[in-house]
Amino acid sequence: MKAVITVPTHLESERRRCKRPCESLNKFFFFSLEGKEPPHIHVEQAERYAKLWLEPISIARAKGFRSSELTDILQIVQNNKQLLAERWHEFFGHKI
Repeated sequence: MKAVITVPTHLESERRRCKRPCESLNKFFFFSLEGKEPPHIHVEQAERYAKLWLEPISIARAKGFRSSELTDILQIVQNNKQLLAERWHEFFGHKI
């Protein structure tokens, strides 16, 4: 099972790149069988994929995203770190 978390994105760089409404980098997720790993989040967009650790925030692995997109993704995760960590711990029944 995939648990999806939608977060607000307000990155000027994202708005500048999009000439028309574009798929936003605001849907992050984790899988239900991942509770034994340290808190992390996944993001996918078309054929692109990234896994990011939440503490400290860093890229575990990524495929297909440009470096500027990964910078944006890291900023989105940083801006929403508390929400993402809370959702992780709520889902897996961990205390924060």
